[in-house]
Amino acid sequence: MDYPKIKVVCNQRTHKDGKVAHIDTFARLEHGWMPVEMLFENSPKHHGWGDGRRTSHAYECRLCGLFLEGSDDVLQEALDKVAAQGVSETTLYVLTVLASRRT
Repeated sequence: MDYPKIKVVCNQRTHKDGKVAHIDTFARLEHGWMPVEMLFENSPKHHGWGDGRRTSHAYECRLCGLFLEGSDDVLQEALDKVAAQGVSETTLYVLTVLASRRT
């Protein structure tokens, strides 16, 4: 089955030689956004998704240290806002801004 997906990258100007870091790719399922890796039966637990409680998630760019941490509700809302724009790729920075502006 093909689910809507959003790829999250980090492309900050501070990255050496203009490198782009892949952060994660999310798929929209009936109950919300999940990392694509979690769709596979034997995937490792990561970022707080694997234990079924999904209460808090953390993502960090390995190249510049940009960090996003938030509750499941905050991350779900940010990804929904990105998806509403009709794009399939966004940056960690955009998600960080959207999460910080959550009302």
